[in-house]
Amino acid sequence: MRLPVNIFLWTFGATLLPVLALVWGVTAFSEHRFQAEVNREIGDNIQALTGEINNRLRYEREVLRGIAHAQPIQTMLNVLTASAQGIRHPDLTSDRIRANSFLAGLQRTVPGLGSIRLLDAAGNTVVKTTLGRAASPMFPSLSQVNYVEEELENPAFLQQLKNLPMDEVSFVMLPASLWDAAPNQYPSMLYGVYPLRNFGSDRAGYVVLNTYGEYLDQILTLSPKPRGSHVMVIEHDPGNPQRDGLILYNDQTNREFTTPMEAHPLSQPTYAQSLDKGAFWQSAVAQSDGLYLSHSGKTRMYFQEYHPYPNSLVSWFICLRVPANVTSAPYEDIHQSLWGFTVLALGMSLL
Repeated sequence: MRLPVNIFLWTFGATLLPVLALVWGVTAFSEHRFQAEVNREIGDNIQALTGEINNRLRYEREVLRGIAHAQPIQTMLNVLTASAQGIRHPDLTSDRIRANSFLAGLQRTVPGLGSIRLLDAAGNTVVKTTLGRAASPMFPSLSQVNYVEEELENPAFLQQLKNLPMDEVSFVMLPASLWDAAPNQYPSMLYGVYPLRNFGSDRAGYVVLNTYGEYLDQILTLSPKPRGSHVMVIEHDPGNPQRDGLILYNDQTNREFTTPMEAHPLSQPTYAQSLDKGAFWQSAVAQSDGLYLSHSGKTRMYFQEYHPYPNSLVSWFICLRVPANVTSAPYEDIHQSLWGFTVLALGMSLL
């Protein structure tokens, strides 16, 4: 009886091993295909997010253009020109009231417009409305004009304004004294600026819009999250150490675009350079579009670079983080079973 049993065992083992090898190959191929499908799905999701963000930002640029050409703003041109020269225009009060009423009403009608300023050609704030409320001109100046914010003495910023192209929306960061943010915080969004033309090529002033990113928070919060992923948005500005790597949105830490407006005074901005000892940020900046596996092997980070501001080197990295085993977890039981059969087949073939 021993010989027939041995023949059966040898035959069974010799047959089972090739079958197992085939199953291993099919499983590996299937897992590879699944990983490619997950990569494509997450990549498409990031592109969809980028598309929605881009549509919103384009809409906001068009709103800024519309504000600049509105009649209550165009009426302010002579007032702004006089203000930059230190002269109080006789229509300053009435025109300011009219502009405040228009801008505050617009903010109440069109949500998400944050703060709107009218600067004269010297960079001083003549009009400002925030979330539908007009600010009072309570800051006296050396001239007869009272400003809404302290008189600006910043030659570098003034030169930056003068260099902005006419008839285009540009994006800059205002001086720190004008930031719409809590102490120790940086505004999430750059400020949209549209120069106001007076006569010919002369600049009467500027319309400045900061939307705070309120609608971007809604887009990112309500967007589908494939494979249980988490969203993060990081700013890349190599010429500005204060903002390069600044995390603008992170749903795992409840950081939103609007957080700088509401942050506790003792809270601090967070930076991508602190993630995985800086390795992730180095990889992202080097590749612009790709996948990063954390040093711990527990997290995959998919990222794509996006340029939200036309004619600007500033970019954002849209990132989705998923568990590293998102592609291997569905196959763990299969792998365990295959290993069991493989050990059994090898053992039987050695009998």
